[in-house]
Amino acid sequence: MIRTIILTSPMLPLGVIVPVIIDRRVYLGRPLSTPDYDSKTVIVDQFYAGIMPIKQAKQFIIENNIGYVILSLLETYRFGNYKAGTLEAYPFLKRIYKNNAVKIFMVVDD
Repeated sequence: MIRTIILTSPMLPLGVIVPVIIDRRVYLGRPLSTPDYDSKTVIVDQFYAGIMPIKQAKQFIIENNIGYVILSLLETYRFGNYKAGTLEAYPFLKRIYKNNAVKIFMVVDD
C-alpha cells in the first residue's frame, strides 16, 4: 500500500504550505479545514515529542496513511522543542533528506 499523507508538526504552518508546493494531503492543515483539529494537534505533538509509545506511534502512522514526516529547523531550535533524534528513534522512520533547514523521513516497514 502506498502511504500518501504527509505529517507536519503543529508548531508551524508547514501543514498549509506543503500541499501547495507538492500537491499532497497533510494530516494536520489549517484549523478551519482540518476536522478534529484540536485533538489531532495533541496527537501529533505527542508523536513529535516522543511521548507516544512506539507501538501506538506505528499504529497512528498506519491508520492515517502517513508516508512521510517533516521536521524543520524552526520547530527544533527557534519556536519548538522537537528533536530530530526523537523521530530517528522510531524504527519505522528512515531519514531520506536532510539540509540545514529541514529533515524528511519516510515511513518504512520495520
